[in-house]
Amino acid sequence: MGRLSKWCRHFALKSSPAAWAAGPPYTSADLDQAIATAGSVEPFAPLNQNYAKQGLTRAEVQERQAAGRFNQQPRLKSRSYGQIVFQAVFSYFNLLNFMLAAVLLIVVIPNPRLIFNMAFFLIAVWNTLVKIFQECRSKHVLDQLSLLSQPEVRVLRDGVLCRIAPEELLQDDLVYLKGGNQPAADGVVIRAQACEIDESLLTGESQAVTKAPGDCVFAGTIVQAGHLYARMTQIGPATVASRITARATKERRKPSELVDSLDELVRGISKIILPLGVLLFLKHYFLVEHLTLTEGISSTVADLVSMIPEGLILLSSVTFVVSTLKLVRKKTLLQNMSAIESLARVDTLCLDKTGTITTGKLIFQELRPLTPPGVQAQLPPLSYESVLRQFALFFPPANSTQQVLNQTFLEAGLAEAAMSAARWPVQKVIAFSSARKWSALQFTRQGSWYLGAPDILLQAAVKSAGPALQRELTHYNQQGLRVLLLACQAATPAGAGPDPAAAEPATQLPPGRLIPCALLLLADELRADSNETLAYYREQGVSIKILSGDNAQAAAAVASRAGIASSDRYVDISQLPEDTDWPRLADEYTIFGRVSPFQKEKLLQALHSLGHKVAMVGDGSNDVLALREADCGVAMASGSDAARLSADIILLDNNIQSLVPAVYEGRSVINNVKRLATLFLVRTTYAIIMAFLMLLTPLVYPLYPIQASLISGATVGIPSFFLALKPNYDRVSAGFLDTVLPDALPAGLTVVVSWAAIQIAAAAWGWSYAFCSTLSFLALGLVGLLTLYRVSRPLDRWRVILDLLCTVYLGLAAWLLPDFFMLTPLTPAQWLELALPLLVFTLLVFGLFRLTARLLHRSGHHLANLRPR
Repeated sequence: MGRLSKWCRHFALKSSPAAWAAGPPYTSADLDQAIATAGSVEPFAPLNQNYAKQGLTRAEVQERQAAGRFNQQPRLKSRSYGQIVFQAVFSYFNLLNFMLAAVLLIVVIPNPRLIFNMAFFLIAVWNTLVKIFQECRSKHVLDQLSLLSQPEVRVLRDGVLCRIAPEELLQDDLVYLKGGNQPAADGVVIRAQACEIDESLLTGESQAVTKAPGDCVFAGTIVQAGHLYARMTQIGPATVASRITARATKERRKPSELVDSLDELVRGISKIILPLGVLLFLKHYFLVEHLTLTEGISSTVADLVSMIPEGLILLSSVTFVVSTLKLVRKKTLLQNMSAIESLARVDTLCLDKTGTITTGKLIFQELRPLTPPGVQAQLPPLSYESVLRQFALFFPPANSTQQVLNQTFLEAGLAEAAMSAARWPVQKVIAFSSARKWSALQFTRQGSWYLGAPDILLQAAVKSAGPALQRELTHYNQQGLRVLLLACQAATPAGAGPDPAAAEPATQLPPGRLIPCALLLLADELRADSNETLAYYREQGVSIKILSGDNAQAAAAVASRAGIASSDRYVDISQLPEDTDWPRLADEYTIFGRVSPFQKEKLLQALHSLGHKVAMVGDGSNDVLALREADCGVAMASGSDAARLSADIILLDNNIQSLVPAVYEGRSVINNVKRLATLFLVRTTYAIIMAFLMLLTPLVYPLYPIQASLISGATVGIPSFFLALKPNYDRVSAGFLDTVLPDALPAGLTVVVSWAAIQIAAAAWGWSYAFCSTLSFLALGLVGLLTLYRVSRPLDRWRVILDLLCTVYLGLAAWLLPDFFMLTPLTPAQWLELALPLLVFTLLVFGLFRLTARLLHRSGHHLANLRPR
């Protein structure tokens, strides 16, 4: 009996009609109640006398339709296209850029040549389009997967079997289910024939559960063998699967250090940019007499735009998108782009056993003889392989056990005629029954043979089958193996063979005359890539834990075969008290067995409380809560619809090795953005410092927005795009702004000192604003190129060429298009007397600040307090 059915017996509670009006439960106790009441819910209205044979009548169907007893299950839905667009458009970043563009538009309308000063707004537009494209693309793929997982339901109404959509199912409908079908709601079995159901997607238990009349069936499970008719008792939000997924509908914001750091920076800037912008404009227009309205607005907007690291935000979006597209080619779908960053940072990987590191199928491991062939009384010498081949020839692959037997002992593609010819003459054939748990063949010359569960067959064994065999069986069970016993009858006198018409299973076996001949050892099939993938994570210092609904010993045995370290540290969660110390438990053990969906969530919360970054890989409804709780949830495409919608990453090929490229891409994104962030934050640094200096001193912002855009494009935008495409698979180090801002500070201070020197000289010698702007352009361009050369290290031929091309591009653009960029052409005398000394001065200041920063770093002063709060 499966875990769900056991819970039904253990938590036997009466159902209440009020449950229909109540909201979905969110606690483990409520879930137990839902499980317990699945088979005992009274019909909505009295059923007709022939219900078991004909199902609901037309009048009963109409009565339930009028009462709204439809199977409207609350599904986890991905965000709508409208929500995606709304969230991408209305962000802090876009709001700041829109405000600045609107202000600048005041001077652009009467002076159209200034339209190019609004080029910064294109970055915000492009960044928004990139986000919308990627998230809409992921939603489309996910919606297609959901459509493929919604099969029709077959119900018996008025004695006619008809097909309907799952949402048209009614309470008390009599549903027909056969191999491969999934119940669309919870119910109770009315009649069944050799039916086995795989409940692993709901409970995590890998062994199929036999169903008989009176047993419960649940939505989210799969019929493996046989067929049944079941009355649907709990539909819509009352089903067990819906109770689990209802809790997961509450969004949990998942941390992303990179994205959160950028958001924190933008939020911090947004708090000061509006009052600062107003004060700067008032100062420029009313206190600085030589600035016009156009120059005052342009200067203020240029400084404020420089504060926003819009290029860095665009770079992170583009690198995320590029990595996402790469992963799609490798059958990995990201539901949100920051998921690969979270995956690259994890230090603990939690796995569901069934369907994740195992395929959910069985493999033949060993045939272990107990008695030498031919020693049995009155039987010719037969190899056990030949006998098992007969079992494969006579019985079709109706369940997972028979499938592995047929695959092992039959040639692939054997024709039916060849199979008939290969069968031995037989007197009786008894097919496997889930009630008997064995099958039998009585041959004309080769005797009677039995194959089935050892504990059942040993009840009819000869006295010589003693404790040694029991110890051996216990040993194999502890290893997580499934064991079948092949036995023969010691003597086959007339009438002594198995009697299929017997009423009780025990009377069908010849008591005291079965000789145990051989044990067949079957094991869960590991995914071909599981050992290699788990070994990779082990080498990377990632702890691996198994959270399984299966038996703890069986899960530990599978974990040992998969190469998981400390697999002997396992615990049965179902045996623990309510006041369990979950953090201590999560830290102490590696394998967790008999874990309910709510307990998986508690284990992940405990790991988070210990400071771990956790990824969860699952495929069933029982994994939904854990997938939502994890820093990075990973689901198989073949898993349940709820699991896919709850996950951040979906493995389209159901291959956990696809996680390795995802880790590499995440590392590459983090390392490249972190390294290139210095280029972008130099501008933010000098812009903020200049803004406060301009409020306290006569200094003004010396650049037009179009000039800042040219320098940003040549020294930041273009090179960062190409440098970000270079793979960087080094392990990710902690921290982002704490390390990047101190690295950008020396360059930012160099710009401020150079600009201050230019404006002091301008005040002394009467230079115009346009002339100061040109000199400031040269100083900023030099600092930008020096920072680019430093970030490009270690230099190789490709990076040297890129840096040289960017230098040439900046020089040619300023030389060939001075009017477009509002630059004042310099005479040779001005170059010698002013420009070259300025550049030398800037280079010396840059070197001095870099040296100071290095000395501070060596002395232990990391400037950690620079991070905005």
